[in-house]
Amino acid sequence: MCIAAESTRPGSAAYNLACISALRGRDDDCKHWLQTSQDYKLLPPREHLLRDKDLQGIHRSIWFQEFVSRL
Repeated sequence: MCIAAESTRPGSAAYNLACISALRGRDDDCKHWLQTSQDYKLLPPREHLLRDKDLQGIHRSIWFQEFVSRL
């Protein structure tokens, strides 16, 4: 469903896809979707990303820490 929404309206489901990717342990996909969400100016605030339990598995990743430090 999220992929269909994303293909219809780019950016609209990117954050949800990032969360799904994080839950599945797919760091590269998560990184891609977070960046896509940011590119479309639909990324939640930094504080939300740091509290989102769906992203808990990547919170300690170097790339994630670098990503949120740039927000």
